[in-house]
Order: sequence, then C-alpha cells, then structure tokens
Amino acid sequence: MKKLNLAIFCLFFVGCYYASQTEGDPDPLPPCSSDDECDDGVDCTLDICTLDGCVWIDECAEPTECSSDDECDDGVDCTVDYCAVTGICQHVDLCEDPECSSEIQTIQLPTPAVQMDVGISNAQIALAWRESSHDLSPGYFSVFSLPDPPEEAAAVLLGEAEGHGTHHIHLLWHEPNFRAFWSSFDGSASSIKMASISSAGTGITDPVTLYDAHHASLSEVVMHPSGELGIAWSDWAEPGANAMAYFGRFSLYGETLEILPIGETDYSYGPRLVATEEGYAMSYTDYEDLDGISDVKAREYSFSHGLGHSLRLNGDESNFYASAIAEMNDERLVLWHWAMTADIRSLYASWIRDGENIGVIMLDVVSKNVRALSFPENDEAVVAWCTPPLPDTPGAVKAVRVKNWSVTLIMYQELSHECSDVRIAKLEDQPMIFWLDSEHKVSYRSLCY
Repeated sequence: MKKLNLAIFCLFFVGCYYASQTEGDPDPLPPCSSDDECDDGVDCTLDICTLDGCVWIDECAEPTECSSDDECDDGVDCTVDYCAVTGICQHVDLCEDPECSSEIQTIQLPTPAVQMDVGISNAQIALAWRESSHDLSPGYFSVFSLPDPPEEAAAVLLGEAEGHGTHHIHLLWHEPNFRAFWSSFDGSASSIKMASISSAGTGITDPVTLYDAHHASLSEVVMHPSGELGIAWSDWAEPGANAMAYFGRFSLYGETLEILPIGETDYSYGPRLVATEEGYAMSYTDYEDLDGISDVKAREYSFSHGLGHSLRLNGDESNFYASAIAEMNDERLVLWHWAMTADIRSLYASWIRDGENIGVIMLDVVSKNVRALSFPENDEAVVAWCTPPLPDTPGAVKAVRVKNWSVTLIMYQELSHECSDVRIAKLEDQPMIFWLDSEHKVSYRSLCY
C-alpha cells in the first residue's frame, strides 16, 4: 500500500501510466472521505479516495527495466511501447474502435499562419488565423460546411483596414452567426474588438470596441449559460510598464457590465477563464519580481459575491505559467507550465475543490499551446497540447480525458511537421481536436470513447 498524499505523478513523455476502471458496468465504488479509508492492506497497490469512491491502482507487477524502446516491444501493433526516462518500459494503449474514431481531415490555409482559433456549429466550422507575429500582421477567417472540408480554405480579411494588426483571435458560435473577437493594434494603441461573421462566411459586420487599451493581449472569451460574455485579457497600460491581467463581463451586444483587475502584484499576465454555475473561474500568472520568478494562481468570481481570494498552485519558487482551465462540476482543472529552461516547459495539472488545491499531476515533460475544454454533462474535461520534436522522438499532438483522478490518453498523433497551435471544439458532445502545423495546414479529427 502506497499513500497518495497531495500528488499523483504521471509522465506523458510519449504516453502515460494512469489509473483506469474496468470496462462495462463496474460495481459501485466503496464510499470514502480520505485515502486512509481505502487501505486494502496490500503493500503494492496505490489506494486513492476519489469523488466516486475508493480506487486501487495495481503496482504489484514487476516493472520491466530497459535502455531502449526496442526492449519494450509487447508485440501489439496498436500500442506505443517506449523506454521512459526512468528506465522502465511503458505501454500506451491506442487500440481504437474503428466504428468510433474518425479520419484526419486537412485544410491548406492560403496564407502563412502562426496562431488560429476554431468555432463550430452543427453544420459549419469557422477557422480564423493570424498571418505572422509582426505587430501589424493581418488576420483572416474562413467558413465551410461539415462534414467534407475544402482542400484549401478561402481567406476573408478579419479586422479593420490595412495598417491594423489583428492578434489573439477567438471565435464563438452564437446562433445564427459566428462571433469573432480579437486584439486590434494600430501601431501605437490597441483595443479589444467584437464582430459577427455572416452565415455564408463571406463578410463581417462593423466591429464593436469592447475595451480600449495601450496594448491589450486577449486571452480568453467564453459564452456564459446565463447569456453574457466573459472575457480575460492582459494590458500594458503604458510603454515600459508591467502588464496587468483583467476579467470583464459584457452583454452579447458589447455593453460593459463589469471590469476587474485580477492580479495581486504589480505584474500579472495571461489570464484563462471558464464559465461555472455560480459565475466564472480563472487562472493567471503573477510575477513576484522582474527577474522572472512567477506563480500560477487561481480565483473564482461569483455573481453574488464578486471576486474571491487567490490560490497559489505551485509550491516552489521558479518560472511557472498559467496555461488553461476547465470546469468539472465540483472541481476545477488548472493547467500550468514549469519553465525549467527556455526550451523545456513541463506540463502540470492541478485539481481545485472547495477553494483548495487537492492534487497535482505531471502530464508531459515538454509541451506548448495547451488547451482545455469542459464537458460538464460527463463531469470531465479534455486537454490537448503540442509536443515539439525531440532527439529520436517526432513532434506530436496529444489529448487526454480527465475525470476525477483518472487521466486517459485519447489521442496521440505523430506529425511530420511541427505543431504550431492546437484547439478543442465540441460537436454532438464529442471532442474534435484541431492543430496548425508549420506548413500552414489545419488538420482535425473527431474523437469518441
């Protein structure tokens, strides 16, 4: 028997070792309120109290030591077999149900692209992208019908006239149109804009200004079930000043309901946002000093009580960055990076329940462009990210399903070109994973499990 304490450590170097429950209709799990109540008296099992009851992870089998991937081959074609950095063989089950999985669809963008976003309805997909990292880079969008995409997307200009940069684009579906949100930069100042895309995808309405700023960086836009917009962004108030993270509530027509600063230091950045039943939950990066020491923090906003206290998620002092957040009914899942070096950013996830950080899990050694999407009807979340190529390991797009303490790999897609961005959308209550590669192609596939 091994105690969980505060953390479960899981390594998604190529895959993951995770707890899984039996197939079919398992018997109800024994109820519990602590790990101690789940003690089964077996020394080599990990005893965990989850929201559903006691779960036991069998670690009794002797691990297979290895020095190369070839030594871990289990003879099953649809598993990924590799020698982990710990020198122990890992086997990741990718044996999908052919009736459930879908083929990869790929669309060539007509211009270069460094960042994208996706909106989806039951019959259409909208793509939007930013052409380059230059401050005055234009943005474009394209709308096409499901299920068969065109080989090459059209490109309709998103934003104002030439000379304005279109940054950090976000798309939402609000019947009968897609809504586009972006940071507009004219070379000296910026603002956050909103506009509607025509259902035919051939035009866009005159943009509405939601917020005027010196240099705003839009981070997240969510449609709250109550019928309003929640938006999170960072703003550099003046040249040379530090950024401040903000959260705002807006009507569907762009009227300001409330704007609040989130950070508690002189420098906060990159807020992430998710709708909850009571209001919103958010995560952000708070800098302790200008030398780069930073914390990942989480806060909640309720319609009845306003902005709550912050919760620091990392225990050490180093370079930590907020990446994504998802809602799982009674719990929040916060994704964050630990920047060990300039090139190595390890991905972690924290579970928050009742205002407390109840557990931490490591998802990947090297990752970027992390996204999370809530599936409250299943009390779970899906997380996707890009993994850059490493020596002897190709780049990939990975996706996991998170439910209670269980993390299940649902997609591992090796890439021939490096992944530049990734998004998750929902179609008929199933996740769709989209990714942009260095050849300016957007690929996607539907997942079910």
